Amino acid sequence: MARRIQRKDLKKPDDFVDVGARILGWVNDHRVTLGIALAGALVLLFGVMLVVHLRRSADVEAWRPLLDAVPVRALPAEASQANPLEMLGRQDPAVWVDAQRIRQVAESGEEEGPRLVAGLALAGELLAQGDGAAAEARYRAYLAADPRQDAAGRLVAQEGLGYALERQNRRTEAAQAFAAIAEIDQGAYKALALYHQGRLAALDGRADEARRLLLEAKGIENPQPRDIGARIEGWLRRTELEGTPVEGPPAATPATPVEGPPAAPPVAEPAPAGAEAVPAAAPVDSVPVAPEAPQADDEPAAP
Repeated sequence: MARRIQRKDLKKPDDFVDVGARILGWVNDHRVTLGIALAGALVLLFGVMLVVHLRRSADVEAWRPLLDAVPVRALPAEASQANPLEMLGRQDPAVWVDAQRIRQVAESGEEEGPRLVAGLALAGELLAQGDGAAAEARYRAYLAADPRQDAAGRLVAQEGLGYALERQNRRTEAAQAFAAIAEIDQGAYKALALYHQGRLAALDGRADEARRLLLEAKGIENPQPRDIGARIEGWLRRTELEGTPVEGPPAATPATPVEGPPAAPPVAEPAPAGAEAVPAAAPVDSVPVAPEAPQADDEPAAP
């Protein structure tokens, strides 16, 4: 039986932030191994972003409408055992957030900050449902606010925009959106940007260009997010084995949810021809063994 965790239950503000940071870090280290889907990753990232905003905000009450919707609001009773983060990872992401509350804030919130963050979370939900156009509008709205280059949401929004455009089969625009990831946080995610560009080149049948981009990404030291190396290797193998236009990677089979198998892993939404599969629910990982076949993309890097 789950018990609710409210802000008041935590001993001090930093406890709240620390819980979110530890959950995301653990998820980042196990997402691929556990088969966590993109939507779930976005849900967790949203929660961590929210606590970061709460920590920095001079007016915490402005964020109160979203506070009850953060991922750490519910913990299973078993979480008090050895590994609470693993127990959290086994839950369906829907247990962690109040989607209706998020939508209400995104559409009619009085404060701009909470409204934009809620809109970003809603964009992830729309993307998982296959509504690329609606997700694109939400991601563009967030980016139009010109968040700092190191802001937690910029990477989520920029990569999400690329996925939303790809979902609509607008690959040229998607490649441009993914390329912009290289400018975030002083180039910390350049490998991720090159990976996406190489993947799209492969899907378009430009095998030589795809290999060049993927090899350049592979050569970057300490690439982020941590699982990007395995994803790059997967696409390199496909291009080298086939040497011809590459079919989109098969829909990810949720082996286990984000960082720990969720109780009932969601079924991946069917992706349009040639597009990466966007699972219907759940987020960043430790360095897993390179998969036999390319995995569905993971969630944006940790804030």
